This record gives sequence, C-alpha cells and structure tokens, in this order.
Amino acid sequence: MGDFGAFAQDMLGTYGFEMIACAEDQPTAQALINRTQADDLLIIDHYGINDDFLQTISDANRRPVYFVDEDRLDYHQKALALISIRLSGQEMDLERFAVPLFSGAEFLVVNPDFRSVRQHHAEQPITHPVQRVTVFLSGTQGQLDHERRLINMLDRVAPQTHITLITSHLDAHHGWMRQNPQSVFRAQAPTPHMARHLEHTDLLICGGGLLKYEAAFCGIPSAICSLVELQHKDTLEFCARGLAWDLGLAADTTSNHDLEHRLTRILTEQHLREEISERCHLIFREDSTNHLASELVRLSAVQD
Repeated sequence: MGDFGAFAQDMLGTYGFEMIACAEDQPTAQALINRTQADDLLIIDHYGINDDFLQTISDANRRPVYFVDEDRLDYHQKALALISIRLSGQEMDLERFAVPLFSGAEFLVVNPDFRSVRQHHAEQPITHPVQRVTVFLSGTQGQLDHERRLINMLDRVAPQTHITLITSHLDAHHGWMRQNPQSVFRAQAPTPHMARHLEHTDLLICGGGLLKYEAAFCGIPSAICSLVELQHKDTLEFCARGLAWDLGLAADTTSNHDLEHRLTRILTEQHLREEISERCHLIFREDSTNHLASELVRLSAVQD
C-alpha cells in the first residue's frame, strides 16, 4: 500500500506485488487496520510515521515489523520486530525496546537480480587497471554539482576509463557534454533494474545510502561520497570494516585535494579493491533476504 510513482510501480510489478494506491503519500494507520487482520504479517517502512501512528496500530492489536533508520520512536510493546539495514543498528540502541532486531549483512534485504551479479563478480578477478566506473549518488534531484565535481575529477585522474553516470539531471549533463566535448562519459536515467548497471562495473562511486550495501552484497568495490551527515556516520563504520572506500562528505567542497588523492588511490591500487571485494563476500551472506523472511515468518507463527 502506498502512493507509488512509475519507478516503484515498475520494480514492485516485476516481482508480483499487488499494489494498493492511497490518496496520501503513505497509508494511514486506519487504512492499514482496515486492510489487515490481527494475525497478518505486516511490514511497515519508517518514513513519515510517528508515535501516534504506532499507538493506533498497537491499539488495534497489530504488531508490525518496522524498518528503522532513525532512533526517534518508541517501539516498546508495539512491534513484532525491527529491521535496520545498518551493520549493527549502530547509534540507535534498538535493543532497549526488547523486541527482536534484524540488522546488517546477515539480514540484508536485496533485490533478487543482485544474486546473479554477486555470482558474476565472485567468479571474476578484480580488473586492473580499472576500465569501467559507474557513478550513482542518488535517485533524487539536487546532486548536479556533486556529480559534475566527481566527473571532472575522474576526467583528470582516469582519462581512459569508461564512465557511466546514473543521474536525475540527464538534460543538464547532456547540455554540459555538448559544451565540453573533452569530458567523455555516458549519462543515463535511474532505473529500478540497477543490477544491469553493476554487473560489468569495476568500481562503483555511490552516495551513502542503500546502494553501498547492495554493492557490498555483490562484492563490487565501491567508493562512497556521502550526501548527508547521517549517511557519513554510517559510511565511516562501513569503511572501517573494510567494506568500501570513503571519499568523504559531498558537501565538503574545501577538500578537493584530499578527494582527488583518495579517488586516485582506489582507482590505481589493485590490492585495495581486492581486499574490499573479498571482505564483502566474507561478511554478506548470499541468502540474507530468505534468512530474514524465514525469521519473520517464524516470529509471526509464534505470535499467533
């Protein structure tokens, strides 16, 4: 249930979801109650919900599973379980709610398309020198300046590399390419089928969101240019565990020299990319989504 745009409809339709539209950006608590029974397994994302929402759902004898990305709501006795994509639900102290917590690599929810990408990269040696770079900071607007900064830097430090930029600013970049023919890269619009872009990339440069986890699941070396402070905190722990390479915070335009140095290292030092790929394959389990689904079904059965 939700207010789904074309992007979401394409992805959800591909995997057989029934989509129930609602007038609001998301279903109200009452709309969910009207559509469900007390023993249904109900999974709710965290965007836009508040404590009143949780209480209304709880008063109707529903115990949903909640995806959690911020520590701002009281889930005590109101949730069947909590899911956090972060490696350990860090900084959120979610254990205090005394409900099962599923977080990190063992329970990562990934698009089924990424399984074949993971297999492909597991069977291929790390390419050196890097031949194909994919840049995708965010599927939303507002990243044009950050994208151009990275593309200009890649032009300088890796001029022979094939660069694919996935961007919501397609027209602006096409205009830029016409005015700057020396800057050679391919620009494409975001798609629900990201696996196709990642199967043959040697290095992913991404923002600090979910895509870094999907790249790690696939064993793809990635360099992360975080877009906001909260992402950067998550990125620092991610990189401290050897799962990616940190390029810093995108908004910090005062450190071009440091960004260029770090970008050059991940592009030129093969052992860094090999260590990241090996670590990712070691930490992220191939059946993480099925593992999570099995645990949720088991919990739901116990609740019944």
